[in-house]
Amino acid sequence: MPQKPLKKLWLLSLSALYLGLTAGACSQSEFKAAAPSKQDASEDALPAQNGNPIETSESVLPSVVSDKPDSLLSTFPASVVKDETLQFSIAPQSISTDFTLTDINKSVSENSSQNSRAPVSQTFKQGSPAGEAINQTTAKPVDILVVVDNSGSMKEEQTNLSTKLNELLVSLVNTDWQIGVITTSAALKAGAAGNAYTDFNCALTLVKASDADRVSKFTNAVVNAGVSGDGNEQGILQSVVGLSCLNAPWIRSTSTLAVLIVSDEDNCSKDGSDCPGKDWAKETYLINHIQNSLGRKIGVNAGLYGIFDPTTDPNVPLCKTALNIGTQYRRLVTFNTTAVNYGNICDASYATTLNRISANIATLLGKQFELKDTPLAGTLSIKLKLASGTEQ
Repeated sequence: MPQKPLKKLWLLSLSALYLGLTAGACSQSEFKAAAPSKQDASEDALPAQNGNPIETSESVLPSVVSDKPDSLLSTFPASVVKDETLQFSIAPQSISTDFTLTDINKSVSENSSQNSRAPVSQTFKQGSPAGEAINQTTAKPVDILVVVDNSGSMKEEQTNLSTKLNELLVSLVNTDWQIGVITTSAALKAGAAGNAYTDFNCALTLVKASDADRVSKFTNAVVNAGVSGDGNEQGILQSVVGLSCLNAPWIRSTSTLAVLIVSDEDNCSKDGSDCPGKDWAKETYLINHIQNSLGRKIGVNAGLYGIFDPTTDPNVPLCKTALNIGTQYRRLVTFNTTAVNYGNICDASYATTLNRISANIATLLGKQFELKDTPLAGTLSIKLKLASGTEQ
């Protein structure tokens, strides 16, 4: 806000005048009235006392005693720009003088400038130049669980399956495979309540690719399942028990997983009816175990397969000797896939079905490539060298 030096000067000058007059103990005799001019003699006569004019003589006002007045009759803040009238009194007479203070403003401007610079950035890449990484995809691990119905009506079906190991492995010759064989009859542990899969014994036969007698071992495991098992076929429960054998863990953490159920009845005989109140009365019990407990994703590194009566109409069974159609098993093998991952339990030979299942497992294996290094985003390219020597 601009200062107002003119106003301050007036205040000091008036204060000095006031102090000078009062400091001299002014009396009536110390003033000399100016002689009135002719033109104002009638209007501005000398002051009178008791009807007579005051006798006057020339006098000089005393010098200023102090620059600071005793009091101001009118004050105003310096931040307010306005005109004011200042009034002061001199004793013993009453004399008033009006002063008009006019504020004088002077415009002041200041120019400034700022230099502007455009932003500059540089991008750097750190690391090694892109190169080729060769990954061998042979001898991939694959773990296959085969759940065989061992009820009284399964003798012919077991014989049919027992001689088809090669058909099951036809597309998996270059893999590190394992096959576990278990039955649909649940065996409760002594003293267990039977409310969790860990309450059941795991009687599983394991066949490995490295076994010299792998063919006969598989055949015996299927045939020796027998036909004296429980008529309440619990394929879903036994699948989870077989995948989680606590006394002989065999599922490898990096393997592709496959479950094949072979039965002439549905889970718990008929869509779970013989397992009331049990979690494994539905096919979702097995699906959740594979995906949540084992960390696999069905259709990516896990597959579900079956040989059963796959008809959707209970009044028109495809297999005349099947006691019940596989309602739950059909929902199981079609979960998260459009592939035909099943066959008819009444087929004279399971070779075609097992060949199709083998090819599907190989497809799951083909979706997995473990890279040695992490590529830069957007730079990955894959070249496949087939067994024939050609590249894709």
